[in-house]
Amino acid sequence: MRDGVFKEAVRKLNLLQPEFVISVGDLINGYYDNEEQINREWEDFNKIIDALEMKFFYVAGNHDTWSPFSSEIWEKYFGLRYYHFLYRDVLFLILHSEDGSPASVGEEQIQYLAQTLAENRDVRWTFIFIHQPLWAYDDGDRDTGWEKVEPLIKDRKHTVFAGHLHEYTQYERNNSRYYQLATTGGGSGLRGPSHGQFDQIAWITMTETGPRLANLDLDGIYDDDVRTEAMAETSLKLKHSFEVEIDPIYRVALEQNESVETTLRIKNKADIPMRVNGHFKVHEFLQADPYTINTELAPLSEQEIKIKIKFLKRFEILDALMMPMSINIIFSPEGFPGELIYEETVMAAIDIFPIVPEAPMAVSVDGDLEEWDDLPFTMSNPSQFYEDRTAWTGPEDASLKFGFSQDEDFLYMAFDVRDDSLISQAGKIETTSIQGQRGLRLQDHLGLIIDARPKTERQLKITSMSEKRKNFLMLRVDPKPFEETIAHHFGRLPEGVYFPGVKTEKGYAVEAAIPHTVLDAYYGGEWENLRFNLIKFDVDKLTGSTVYLWWRPSWATHSSYKNSGTFLRKQADNWQPND
Repeated sequence: MRDGVFKEAVRKLNLLQPEFVISVGDLINGYYDNEEQINREWEDFNKIIDALEMKFFYVAGNHDTWSPFSSEIWEKYFGLRYYHFLYRDVLFLILHSEDGSPASVGEEQIQYLAQTLAENRDVRWTFIFIHQPLWAYDDGDRDTGWEKVEPLIKDRKHTVFAGHLHEYTQYERNNSRYYQLATTGGGSGLRGPSHGQFDQIAWITMTETGPRLANLDLDGIYDDDVRTEAMAETSLKLKHSFEVEIDPIYRVALEQNESVETTLRIKNKADIPMRVNGHFKVHEFLQADPYTINTELAPLSEQEIKIKIKFLKRFEILDALMMPMSINIIFSPEGFPGELIYEETVMAAIDIFPIVPEAPMAVSVDGDLEEWDDLPFTMSNPSQFYEDRTAWTGPEDASLKFGFSQDEDFLYMAFDVRDDSLISQAGKIETTSIQGQRGLRLQDHLGLIIDARPKTERQLKITSMSEKRKNFLMLRVDPKPFEETIAHHFGRLPEGVYFPGVKTEKGYAVEAAIPHTVLDAYYGGEWENLRFNLIKFDVDKLTGSTVYLWWRPSWATHSSYKNSGTFLRKQADNWQPND
């Protein structure tokens, strides 16, 4: 959640005075089986609901009923997970989309639906509320149960509401309106109504001829066709129809007032024109010329813009310098009420390729960093933030130093983490299930991403989870209390990898040992170099906002740059960084 938004929506609902209010689920963070914490989250949520001056109807989402244990707690508080009621000859059906497995409606629930509809066949309208928009998952690859629901409702006047994806979309199905609502304080890019991303109240008025819907942004009011299914498809297509990057500069030292040239590369892969404007942010050590850009690209075209980077001070490069450039990609597609704007950040980066040093002595991998003389890499000024940027208040809140070394058998890593409020749930992440993995989001932890494939294979942009599982060594390190640490690689660690850690006065420390043979398997021989990234997940209270801090920009975003975070096993004279 984004703190305060839902509470403000409740306040505004009291101004609007509807007859009653219905949710579409995901009311708590959930995703861990700690009864005390689950109760605390429900109590916090219900305190907000208590301020409503009208009745509130609960719909269960995947964050509310993710496991048998959480479902028992739901039933303790609210009773049924699916139910119905009548109001002024209108049937309201609340369904449960997590019925036995994620994103499905089970057979027993379908029988209940059929019986309820049969007993109320003459109502003037039927509303269905369900958390996940199961009709949008109808790709033939999974059984959601929705294919059994629609035949039961298609011949009656009905409207369906769902949520889950946090993006508003209006659908036309079976001569009826289906709505996938946005969010009211959940995670969102808040890019505006054309993207379906806004904090909303969906206001429904039942008339003699059927329901009328007005979308109330907490800052405005929008009609129900603010984003149709066709607009959503266009928006998604254009989102993947451009590329923008700045060639990185690899140096070991910079001279004061020296300038080097790099290239901003822009590609329009859409069949309509694309406008681009942007500016560099002020940097302590670097200055760009030109400082701003404003250009237009014809359909299916490319453009290169030369940029000079001036060094304002002389110093040796020990870690990357990154000067962000904020860019707007602007399309004006036919049929849209306004422009589609995609906000991106690209980096003008000055970087190095560190060589992993030989361990000066035998490394005792126990979480004690005493034998590490130097931890040269820092994350006191993260390059990128995910989720709530405002939740990070600076290096005193969360930051770290780390270093690498190696011997004949292992690659070693050490992390000295500063965290002013260490949230850790002992025993939670020992499960290898998907649900257990999600519990990791609700406590402080580190995420390590290693791509040890040959350099030529690492240039591909990989975003799908199946490709990540196949090509990346992804290690998630949970600092438990009592001098214990758990690490995961999609639920299972490669043999020989271990991560002991200890609590420290200002946070925690972790050491890692990865056998060279594990990296060799990804490389297809003795590994020569690898690409590394690091994420610090910071949560200061279990019911509050959370944030991901990235050492280098995520490889799946435009902010990333070629070969960022590359470490060499030994000196390589033939290394060409921009190959």
